[in-house]
Amino acid sequence: MKTILYMMLFSTCAVYATEINWRFVIIDNSESVLNVKIQINTDTGNDDLGGTTFVFSYDSTNLSFPSTPAPGTDYIFHNFDGGNYSRATITRVFGNQIWINIELELDNNGTIISGSNDWTDVTTISFIKKTEFTYQPILWNTESIFWSVYDGDNSTLWSKGTLSNNLETEVESDLTKPDKFELSQNYPNPFNPSTKIKFLLKEEGNAKLSVYNMIGEKVFDAVDGYLQSGEHNVEINGNDLASGIYIYKLDVENKFSDIKKMILLK
Repeated sequence: MKTILYMMLFSTCAVYATEINWRFVIIDNSESVLNVKIQINTDTGNDDLGGTTFVFSYDSTNLSFPSTPAPGTDYIFHNFDGGNYSRATITRVFGNQIWINIELELDNNGTIISGSNDWTDVTTISFIKKTEFTYQPILWNTESIFWSVYDGDNSTLWSKGTLSNNLETEVESDLTKPDKFELSQNYPNPFNPSTKIKFLLKEEGNAKLSVYNMIGEKVFDAVDGYLQSGEHNVEINGNDLASGIYIYKLDVENKFSDIKKMILLK
């Protein structure tokens, strides 16, 4: 009887052999914006991820993040929003502490994440820069009692592997050579006085990014010329514009065209 009891206690307290690694990757570090992608992989091969909460903090003297962050504007989930997952949210708690919450639907196995030879994108988080930083402005809170990472069975804990606090900048080759054309929503939106527009070009070509008012009059061309394939970021300044809704349109020869709205509030 004692032997059985000891075995039950051991199996209850044991941590699953999967070790999960985390890193921050800068995908945009402009004068006013810091966009950071969070990526994960495991030391023990591909595996399915269940419900998860992980925690990091940021230096609020250098960076700003809203108390009620909005999906699609302040953060974007890449592989863990919808599908097998019932919720994937970012919350800011305790002042400058951010929780990333992923909740798995019952009877699902989660999303397969990569082993050590590759990385899986989790979410991109957008900070507003208050000042230029010369040190690490965001840090994993590895000792948080709220930190938990579960296997796809939603009951077996994974152990912490390497949690890098270094902001990677030399990676993201997938963004320098995208496999599609894409026009992103400007950020921030609404904005005053400036905002940034990102777009991806699958192929090189003549590109034009134009801004129009709501009656269809062209206000100006933000881009008009030949561009290489890759990611491009354009900053729009609204100092000389009136408050209101504007449309921006990207045309790439006969290959791609898309439009989106943005709001200037003064």
